[in-house]
Amino acid sequence: MADVVLLIPWRSEPSRERALALSSEFWLEHFPRVTRGLGDSLAEPFSLSETRNQLVEAMAGEHPPGTVFILADADTVGEPAAIREAVNLASTDGKIHLPYRVYRSLGSAGTWEHESGLPLGQCSHLVINGATSGIYIGTADAWRMTGGQDPRFRGWGFEDCAWAAAYRCLAGEPPRRHHGRLYAFHHDPAIKAEGPHWRQNMELMQRYYDAERHGRDSMLSLIGERGDISIESVGHADRERGAVG
Repeated sequence: MADVVLLIPWRSEPSRERALALSSEFWLEHFPRVTRGLGDSLAEPFSLSETRNQLVEAMAGEHPPGTVFILADADTVGEPAAIREAVNLASTDGKIHLPYRVYRSLGSAGTWEHESGLPLGQCSHLVINGATSGIYIGTADAWRMTGGQDPRFRGWGFEDCAWAAAYRCLAGEPPRRHHGRLYAFHHDPAIKAEGPHWRQNMELMQRYYDAERHGRDSMLSLIGERGDISIESVGHADRERGAVG
C-alpha cells in the first residue's frame, strides 16, 4: 500500500468520545502501521472544513509528495478492502476517492450491537442517501484542486455538498467511488436546523450549486472570495492532466 496518513478532525465532546474509541479500534486493527493525526482548527464554532484543510496541509508539510491521506470523521469507519483499493488508486490518479457507495448510520441500537460483538455489516442502521463525506482519500494536490473545503462553513452542515459541487466542476467528474459501505457510530446529534449558522451554511451551499451550473469561471470566482488561498493554484493539478477545460 502507498505511504498513508490517517487524519481525523476532532474536538472533544463527552458524547463523541465513545464513537472515537470505536473508530480508533477499527483503524488500529485493520491499518496498524498507518500514522494517525487528530486536529482542530480552533475555529468557533467548530469548522470541519477548516480543520480538514489544516490537517491536509500539515500532512503535506511533514510527509513526502504523493503521500495519501485517509481523512476520516471521528465517528466513521469503512470496509478495509474498499479503503485499500481507494488508497492504491489515489496514489497514482490524482483524484479524490470515496471508499463507499452506501452510508450506514448505526444509531444507538446498531452501535450497541457492534460493541456487543456483532459485525458492522449485520448491525441495525439507517441508510443515508446522497452522502459525500465521512471518509475522503487522496493526496494533498488532489485536495487543493478545489482549494480544499470552504472555511466559511461553521458548525454543522452542507460543507461536504458544496465541496462535491466544486470538485465536480473543477475535476470534470465526481469523486471516484468504490463498492463498499461506511458505518457511522452513534453520538448525541449536533444542533443543526436550529443552529445560528444553519441558514448561512445552506445559502452558501446553494451558491456552490449555482456556480457549478454556470461553469468553471463562476466556481473559481466563488472560491476566490474566501481569500485564504491562492486562486492560481486551484485546479492546477488537473489542468496539467488536461482534465479541466
